Amino acid sequence: MWIPCLLFLTVFQIYLFTYCASFNINDSGETIVSCACLAIGHSPGYPLHMLWGKVCVFLFPFGQPMLSVTMASLLTASLSVVVFHQILKRLWMEVLLPASPWAAEVPALLGAILFAFSRQHWFQAGGAKGGIYSLNTLLFMSLVGCLLQTNQRRKEARLLLLAAFLLGLGAANHWPSLLVMTPFFLAFYLARQTRWLSENLRRFAWEGSTLVLFFGVFLLVLLLVLGRDVSGDTPGSPAFRYVFASGEALLAALASVAGMFLWRNFGAPMVAGILTVAFLGVTPYLAMVIRASQKPVLNWWDPSNLIRLTETVSRKGYTLQGEAHSAATFFRNLTRFVSVERIQFGPILSYGVLALALWGVVWVGRRRPIWAILFAMLGGSVLVAVLFFNNPSSGFEWTLDNFITPVHAVIVLFASAGAAGLWEVMRSFRFKTLLAGVLALLLGLGVLALNGKASDQSRYVASYDYGLNLLLGVNRTGVVLCNGDIDLLPLSYLCFVE
Repeated sequence: MWIPCLLFLTVFQIYLFTYCASFNINDSGETIVSCACLAIGHSPGYPLHMLWGKVCVFLFPFGQPMLSVTMASLLTASLSVVVFHQILKRLWMEVLLPASPWAAEVPALLGAILFAFSRQHWFQAGGAKGGIYSLNTLLFMSLVGCLLQTNQRRKEARLLLLAAFLLGLGAANHWPSLLVMTPFFLAFYLARQTRWLSENLRRFAWEGSTLVLFFGVFLLVLLLVLGRDVSGDTPGSPAFRYVFASGEALLAALASVAGMFLWRNFGAPMVAGILTVAFLGVTPYLAMVIRASQKPVLNWWDPSNLIRLTETVSRKGYTLQGEAHSAATFFRNLTRFVSVERIQFGPILSYGVLALALWGVVWVGRRRPIWAILFAMLGGSVLVAVLFFNNPSSGFEWTLDNFITPVHAVIVLFASAGAAGLWEVMRSFRFKTLLAGVLALLLGLGVLALNGKASDQSRYVASYDYGLNLLLGVNRTGVVLCNGDIDLLPLSYLCFVE
């Protein structure tokens, strides 16, 4: 227990040294207003983070609200590192048994440190807006941690209910990310039940195929009627709609098999319980309806009734934003992803992490092929969704960076597996554990040192000062004509919060 606590305190302390002195030039000003004033931010509203940020405003009353909301980011980012460490340790303990616990501890710590100080996660930890994505990371990692233990029969029912609740909470925070990752969650759970499935596969093969066909046709018709892609931004071309339809068919198939497993193994009460707690998880959306009806200082799309709420959550307000989907937008997105990955774990060192991850894929594939497939499926599905279904205008591809954090987590997971594989290679050495620990520590500290300067936001006050100077440039009864987010969001914070 002391290792997770020490890991949390260390990471949290480093984050404290580098968090943003005011707020970033991104949507952080709006995010702070949303949390401090319980106001409605831009679609899909992020109600869970709004409530979590408000809790932190009460818990940390010192300083300005921008510090309290940034503290929400620091906490969720640090906790997600600890949860990730526990996931890695459990995975490699299953593979490396009967080796000593330190054989799994060392690569797990390496993976946790690499992820903690990867450039994007570190940046998210230090700003108010990043709290939405670090909370999303914490929820999906907690979900994986629950599903990883579902082969323990006595705990399985409680863990499944907790996983369903976490899935609902994730949908109340950033539902597009959770929708993309849901096939992985279902497949990962089913993979933990391989023995039961092999014994009962024939019993429900016909029923399963019928359900898959029904849900697949239903979702395909719904998709074609709506005529929109997953983000709801612009009418998608047939090629993009068919890619999305393929993902929907996979989701329908896995959901059908998982539902039948739960029905036959636990009965109707368990299925009803799972649906109930999942619904409870999405109830934060009701807070948006309540607050919108009270006309808060920010009230994007006014979700004061069910229709307006549906339009807000489905991002109707972003219709026709960005550029039309095309091969050009895809390759621009891909170019951005490659450029980000080259420095994600520090210049030069990122190539070493990627090489270690490739070795980890081979190592896991030899021992647990299904794990290699599933985690590659997680990273691949998120990456494909980000590259295909986002269509930012030219020059704004940086807006994609926040959405690919799960891809970084998968890369680090395989890098951690590569470290576990190297430990096995060195098992004939006398001081193998000590040597592996020293090498892992040096690699982790290398990433910390290389990314430290780029991730340090402790002196960043440009956005705050810019908004303040805009106000000082006009009379108290004057009007400021704004050009966009860079003008509006600092002014929102200064006028509505301070």
